[in-house]
Amino acid sequence: MILVRKVDGAYEVVDGVTRLRVALKAFGRAEVVDLYSRETLTVHEIGGRIIALTEDGQRAAKKASDDVIAKARGQAQTKVSELTRSQLDYWVARAEGADHERALREAANYRPSENWAQGGPIIERNLIEIAILSGEWAACVNAGFPLHNCHWIDDDGFEQRGPTQLIAAMRAFVASKFGETLPEG
Repeated sequence: MILVRKVDGAYEVVDGVTRLRVALKAFGRAEVVDLYSRETLTVHEIGGRIIALTEDGQRAAKKASDDVIAKARGQAQTKVSELTRSQLDYWVARAEGADHERALREAANYRPSENWAQGGPIIERNLIEIAILSGEWAACVNAGFPLHNCHWIDDDGFEQRGPTQLIAAMRAFVASKFGETLPEG
């Protein structure tokens, strides 16, 4: 198995991925040992990638996750246009019908704002249009007009922008379900 050193105590697995995925599914956890430092690394699947984290990396990931959860729970007036990737993925799961607890449980493996295999079907199902406007990606979900073209937006649609096609599209999807500002938790 080959691990490539990343930052903050994280390694990306580039060989042996299938074996570790099977172990994660079968046992709910997996570990590898760094032969040089003899440190045990905990394996996680994050955004479709297999990552091995040191103890420091696990602490950093938990803190980042706790921050996202606290922000998702505590801000009644969060704007959809300001959601970062992890927050956006949480709200996409909610828009897809997951309750708060399920959205949190799936957070490590559900990344529709960066994974086309997860975000693409949402775009297709909801007929989300994507275009580049003034140098940034814009996406539109038509409310009740599935064959209406967004060129570019009127009062019947939900438009959002973002640095990538998937972020813009997932923001538009969330806005179409919850409005421009999000409810608490």
